[in-house]
Amino acid sequence: MRILLADDSPVLRKAVARLLLAHGHEVEEAADGAEAIDLVLTRPPDAVLLDLHMPRVTGWVVCRLMKEDPALCRIPVLVLTSYDEPEDRYWAEQSGADGYIRKTEVGQPLLDRLDAALAGRALSELSGVVDKPAPSGPVDVLARVCEMLDRKLFEATVVNEVTSV
Repeated sequence: MRILLADDSPVLRKAVARLLLAHGHEVEEAADGAEAIDLVLTRPPDAVLLDLHMPRVTGWVVCRLMKEDPALCRIPVLVLTSYDEPEDRYWAEQSGADGYIRKTEVGQPLLDRLDAALAGRALSELSGVVDKPAPSGPVDVLARVCEMLDRKLFEATVVNEVTSV
């Protein structure tokens, strides 16, 4: 399985990549959220391990973008973070993350949760048609991000209008 590991810490990326490689996974690395989005859209992985607090684009935005896209929404996203505050867990869940792992749990707990997420994806793919993402480049990445933001703005506007009536 091909795993995208998105984290701004090169030390953590190296350690987790070694662990994943030793267990037969291929690993692609992203140093920030923008790079992660580009990789997800151009070469969709089987799963994503995603830090929340990254430069340029946060993990919450990356996760939301993936879960809002019909071609990407079935890719499991496991948050891998050093933060364990209730608000971080809440917003990760609201963004659509499929799991939350603290960086102190790197090792067998990470592998177990990753295996469970990949098994869940395989089961969901058996139950329906999977949209394949179209190949994309940097301009398409920006267009898809803007499309998601426009959709969210529209939804928020409708909700505000309805509640004001």
